[in-house]
Amino acid sequence: MAGGRSAARQRSQKQHLQIDAFQADYLCGDLDAVVSYCHMVLEASAYPDGFPQQFRFAYVPESRQAVVEYELPTVDVVPAVKAYRYVKQSDSIAESVRPQAQINALYASIVAQIAIRTVHELLTSDTAGHIDTVVFNGHVDTTDPEAANASTHAW
Repeated sequence: MAGGRSAARQRSQKQHLQIDAFQADYLCGDLDAVVSYCHMVLEASAYPDGFPQQFRFAYVPESRQAVVEYELPTVDVVPAVKAYRYVKQSDSIAESVRPQAQINALYASIVAQIAIRTVHELLTSDTAGHIDTVVFNGHVDTTDPEAANASTHAW
């Protein structure tokens, strides 16, 4: 039993040394450590189901600039149904459809909130002050249904 505790203690000490070394590298502005740290920050950010949470991250130490390319959810994350109500006469549930303008407005709000949240998380977690600027590029991995249904014209 004593051997097991000794091995666990050694693993624990090794892990603490690795964490301390990572922290020192981050505080000194080591490129790999800053990038790894920012990746951990963004990966720890919890989003609802349906949000892709895929991103690419780059850091330019000379300009103290972080660049994030973030995959945004499609408009499908906004429920098409606005409300449900029980209809006693027919003993059924009736749906109230959300207007397209409201769907578009809610989706635009979601995109803006993701951008602001991502920038906020990176800047507030940068306790060593390595980042002065965050560039956020959001993209949606989808096809335009109107473009997909449009016929091709030869000019």
